[in-house]
Amino acid sequence: MNQIGRKLQFTRSFRDLTRLVSSTEIAGEWREAENLIQYRAHSGGILNFFPSTGTIFFQGSLSGRSELEIAFESAISGANIEQKGAIERNWRDVDFGKYRTANRSLPQIVVHDPGWFFYVFNDGAYRGKWQEMFSGLAEKATSIRLPPAYRAGQLEHLVGINHSYRGFRLVRMKDARDSDHKVIKVSNSLDLSYAFREFNNEPFAQRKLLRSFKLCYVDTGVLSLSRNGIERFFDNDANFDL
Repeated sequence: MNQIGRKLQFTRSFRDLTRLVSSTEIAGEWREAENLIQYRAHSGGILNFFPSTGTIFFQGSLSGRSELEIAFESAISGANIEQKGAIERNWRDVDFGKYRTANRSLPQIVVHDPGWFFYVFNDGAYRGKWQEMFSGLAEKATSIRLPPAYRAGQLEHLVGINHSYRGFRLVRMKDARDSDHKVIKVSNSLDLSYAFREFNNEPFAQRKLLRSFKLCYVDTGVLSLSRNGIERFFDNDANFDL
């Protein structure tokens, strides 16, 4: 029996939509028709997307539709596209240090340059409103929840020859595997200060951390690197193990 689920409004790009569907790890294929794009899951669920209106609705077999609908809504929640009850802050541009003329907010900086952020945070030279912003953001940036597909798994920090940091990987417990790199720390959340703390803010270690972050959070659709996407992500407490 062909079951029809509820409708959603999707205001992001089709690229964001494909990333979110990919993050559910439900196998299927995309099909395009006039005014309609479909994702047909092999399990029987169908996601219908109308680009002109941004409308999404699900259909298909009861089990297949429910699986796809629930997984997609979980992915949306993890990506912070719908933020029910989230507190939106007025993140102003940083007006000091090397970013004083860069027109960037603190959430942007902690994602692109965590070494600088945590160096300034530990220095404690800021006062007033900046102190509040640094403290709140530092707490979140050191406790980022794993993507929905890995909530039952773990994050593993890796080192290679001569104890050089090689970044991190996400694994499901059932998929835990050996590699050429040694696992030096296992965690249930991501700490963006890890390279700063454990490897003395070494530039190579920072690059490896950020590369892993991009692969695991940005390329999978959990986080958009636009200013609005980053700020909304950090405004949503559901994205952190606080």
